[in-house]
Amino acid sequence: MLPKIQYLALSDNDFGDSFLSILVNLTSLKVIDLCCCHLNSFVPIMPNLLDLNISFNDFEQVEYEQLWRRCHLKRMNFMSDVLEPNNSTTNMSECSEYAWEWLGLSTRGEIPKSLGRMPNLRELHMTYGIGGVLPEFLRNLRSLRVLDSSSNSLVGPLPTFHGKLTHVDLSLNNLNGSVPESLRRLRSLQV
Repeated sequence: MLPKIQYLALSDNDFGDSFLSILVNLTSLKVIDLCCCHLNSFVPIMPNLLDLNISFNDFEQVEYEQLWRRCHLKRMNFMSDVLEPNNSTTNMSECSEYAWEWLGLSTRGEIPKSLGRMPNLRELHMTYGIGGVLPEFLRNLRSLRVLDSSSNSLVGPLPTFHGKLTHVDLSLNNLNGSVPESLRRLRSLQV
């Protein structure tokens, strides 16, 4: 069954969760787009997959253990406006480091600490419902070029910024304080 397929775009369909089990057999799959497919359980972990879009599905609760065990992905889009984080206190990840370069994330909760272990992350898009403060561990993301954390419920002062940021959007939040000197010193900042 389709042994060489690498890209699968199935967005805007109405798949049952039983559909997901056949994906495990697609071992050559590199990219899958399952945006808006009315899924309510996670896509199985597929070791050759590099790009996963599971935005705007019917997940009732973020299963962090499933989300954060995808260490090998380069790109993941997990945007939604209906997600509630679970209250799991277990270790969120088995990953000591992530390969992720692009992440789109939206949940009703705070920014996950696992983001601090993503040295290759170049773009981080977190919108619609994330609360709390912008954590200091964001400064450890030295490869980060784009930080979009607009339209959230973030509070407190801006953290110290380092790296090669070219685009920062923190609009529509409840941030306060002054603009840190570190942000002013970013020579590559354009937006």
